[in-house]
Amino acid sequence: MNFLNKIFSANYLFSTNEEFKNWYIYLPIFGSMVIIAFLASQFFKHQVDYSAKKPFSRQFFWIYLFWGLTGLLFLFARAQYLPTFGSRFFLFLVLSLFIISNIWLIIYYKKYTKKAQLKLADKKRKEKWLRKR
Repeated sequence: MNFLNKIFSANYLFSTNEEFKNWYIYLPIFGSMVIIAFLASQFFKHQVDYSAKKPFSRQFFWIYLFWGLTGLLFLFARAQYLPTFGSRFFLFLVLSLFIISNIWLIIYYKKYTKKAQLKLADKKRKEKWLRKR
């Protein structure tokens, strides 16, 4: 119980005066978020049903870019011992909101993007058999 009291104490969560250990673990995580944003954007653009996936592609790009850059900002703030953005609480906030935004992306893809893909496929099927003027 003493361990949990230490972890959840405000002094521990908002402190920045301790040495920042294991920063090299966070750097590839947040850096890869930025890279994944750009790679996924290019991947979606080269698909056949891009017009149906375009809103999802934009949301995916901006969510990953935002949280990747915010995480890199956290690393810089933690290395410089900035009191607000360098705290453990800010890291917890960034990671928890990133998880929530990924849940939103999954829900959005399943609910809206799948519907748009079906609508586009139906439109293409109908246009195949209609006579062009």
